[in-house]
Amino acid sequence: MKVPNEVVTAGRNSIFETGSKMMINGQYLDAIQLFDEAIGIIPYHARAWYAKGECLLYLKQYEKSIICFDNALRFDPGYQEAGFRENPGFPKELENLKRLVVHLNESVKIEPNNAELLYNRGVMMRVLGKINEALDSFEQVIKIKPDSFDAWSYKGGLLGIAGWHERDPLLPRVVVPQQLNDAIKAYDQALKIKRDQVALLNSGVVMVRAGQRNHALKSFDEAIRMSPEYGDAWVQKGVLLVKMKKREEADKCFERALQINPEYFMYYGTYIEEYRPSPLTWD
Repeated sequence: MKVPNEVVTAGRNSIFETGSKMMINGQYLDAIQLFDEAIGIIPYHARAWYAKGECLLYLKQYEKSIICFDNALRFDPGYQEAGFRENPGFPKELENLKRLVVHLNESVKIEPNNAELLYNRGVMMRVLGKINEALDSFEQVIKIKPDSFDAWSYKGGLLGIAGWHERDPLLPRVVVPQQLNDAIKAYDQALKIKRDQVALLNSGVVMVRAGQRNHALKSFDEAIRMSPEYGDAWVQKGVLLVKMKKREEADKCFERALQINPEYFMYYGTYIEEYRPSPLTWD
């Protein structure tokens, strides 16, 4: 599949990239406007949600920043923004982040059964990369509110997706099978509470890692039926079909994602090409 020139051009001039440059230059309010525009085009745009949260953190608008980080990490449980760290203003952001976590910890001590506080603490622990602490917070939420769809979804993402990129590169990237099974069970529980395309997609991602390809394909298909314009689901389905040696079907999925929005190539182009190898290299 040859990428059209207009797609490449759209990627180079992406709204998100322009907003990112403004953020690095300290133009936080202008950057937020562009991130909002990017989110308007791709509602599940984890990078834009996360970057908007960072801008709001700089501006000390803590409650709004939590909402943005929450959206980013629900849409992509494995997402961890490594960019902007060269920004001279990053120490200030980190200071604000730690101040917010301290505040949440103190609030939880006063109201240990406040599910909203525990949930928010879980979100921010995940932002800090503290997977175990985040998982503990969401499990406490589940004890208080067993019907919390979001908490069950977060648990599934933390167990099955988050933290993979944070592993020691010298160690084999192996996840205990039981951990993946627990992640799938958590998503199953969430989906019993509410059928949701994002949870279906992420559950499918875990299933792929657990070797349950047919179940994963059904999960991606249901996500697409619920939201035909959900480009992420088309991309993940395409990746899975490549692994199942169904190249023609996979290409149709990748092309559909780009039809939904050419800027998907900016976010997934390398990812797509990585999973579209020669048939001779298929596993």
